[in-house]
Amino acid sequence: MNSLSATYRISDEPTPGVAAQFAASPTFPLLAVMLGGAWLAWPWYVLNAWAMGSATRVRETVIVLATTACTAALAFIILGLEDDKVLTGVGVQLAILLLTAVKLAAAYWLHTLQSVGHQLFLYVRGGEDTKNGNAWGVLLLGMFLRGYVLKKLPELLILVLS
Repeated sequence: MNSLSATYRISDEPTPGVAAQFAASPTFPLLAVMLGGAWLAWPWYVLNAWAMGSATRVRETVIVLATTACTAALAFIILGLEDDKVLTGVGVQLAILLLTAVKLAAAYWLHTLQSVGHQLFLYVRGGEDTKNGNAWGVLLLGMFLRGYVLKKLPELLILVLS
């Protein structure tokens, strides 16, 4: 290959996918996990990572999958301990608080990873901002649908996806 024809490429330069038009600021999935629940935030983080073409998109996807598996295991343990009367009252509330803390910690970690990719994404696009108006709509819709979505699920999935 001729050295003059080679193009310079930054190793962490985003390679936006076909869904780049749906990319949003990573603040919105973070708000989604706080206000709507993981059922709304986890798919949004994954979609955002792949839409922006983030250099860490595989890691972000693995974090979402690992967090889902971890919270499912914790929820299963909590429900089992509650059924066996090992956890009661305040103990159950503290265990659910731990479950919430795991989800929020993962969401913040994902937000931190995606913030770097988002800034690069904006730079590569020439400063053209993402469609945050659409993100507000998804977030508000998700908040209103939260109760409807979660009440249709078994208790274990409610703990995982809330």
